[in-house]
Amino acid sequence: MGMCVAGGGYLPVMCDHVLMTDGSGLFLAGPALVQAAIGQKISAEELGGAAMHSAISGTVDFHEPNDEACLARIRSIIEKWGYRRQSPWERKKPVPPALAAEEIYGIYDSSPARPYDIKEVIARIVDASKFDEYKSEYGKTIICGYARIGGFAVGIVANQKLHAQATERRKRIHGRARCRMERNYQGGRQDGERCIEFHRAKDHCDSGRIVWRRALCHVRQGL
Repeated sequence: MGMCVAGGGYLPVMCDHVLMTDGSGLFLAGPALVQAAIGQKISAEELGGAAMHSAISGTVDFHEPNDEACLARIRSIIEKWGYRRQSPWERKKPVPPALAAEEIYGIYDSSPARPYDIKEVIARIVDASKFDEYKSEYGKTIICGYARIGGFAVGIVANQKLHAQATERRKRIHGRARCRMERNYQGGRQDGERCIEFHRAKDHCDSGRIVWRRALCHVRQGL
């Protein structure tokens, strides 16, 4: 929430979780300094905005529209942490999924050639169908996040079988030309972003004493 520039830009990336709101900035040098140094005009959003860091650099774990949504996400993450002086795992009263579990049979397809949206499956398993997706705009062939199942706080790692296409706009560091790149994400395919997201999400579950599950989607096939 707000601008993190120069030395202040180092602090957020050392945290376990990085949340960023639209209109915020995270960079070592602002647009004015970049223009003075190399003559390139670039906006704060292109240089280090929330959209760039969530979809391209992968620095941001949760991209939120405003401060209120960001604070709500922080509360949602923290309330799932376990405590050493109590039960090893944090649990609350179970809540049925908001969506009918029987609908999974119409969503899931065992054929390896047919894609499906694993988030629709997750929504019909977790309590109240609430899922805090981790790095939602990064590593689109894998879905990671936090939820509750049977009242227990859990971390979920799942293959995303749905094919997706994303458009990225980048600027070359030492030139004025813009680069527009179309990226095709083939569901279930292994790539670098997928591996980074998986291991960071698992480490965060371990540090937060949250049970993590990968049996939902046969992650081993992709990793």
